[in-house]
Amino acid sequence: MNINKVSLKGFYATSEDFILIIDGVLVAYGEIALKSTPVRRIFTQKLISNIRCGLKEEGIRAKISHKWSRIFVETTEIDKAINVLKRIFGIVYMSPYKYVTLYELEKFISENAEEILGDAKSFAVRVRRTGKHSFTSLDLERKLGSIIKEKTG
Repeated sequence: MNINKVSLKGFYATSEDFILIIDGVLVAYGEIALKSTPVRRIFTQKLISNIRCGLKEEGIRAKISHKWSRIFVETTEIDKAINVLKRIFGIVYMSPYKYVTLYELEKFISENAEEILGDAKSFAVRVRRTGKHSFTSLDLERKLGSIIKEKTG
């Protein structure tokens, strides 16, 4: 399966056939986010319930959590889970993710730059942070981008 985007906690990179140990699948929903808070809560819970049922029917073990208008499906059976998630109404986007701490991120990118980039001729690093830090998103984008460029030539 070809993956167009790879999500790493706060890090997005274009990729072809990304092959690393992945922690799960990030699920994003669309129209639900536009609803009022009570309705959004109900619809989100229904979507999570539908995800649980779909995964259970296929015998896929997963831990599901919800944070920041995203649903995290933590599983070791990524390909099977993605095939189930493709059929669930309300999901507009999904992407495999790998949890890394900020301190591990630089090392992770350095060790896996070639796999992340694949055969791509160009790439972009996009960072979205939460909380207060001594650096900006742009600072981190530049640093990670330079690591990838250095490792891949």
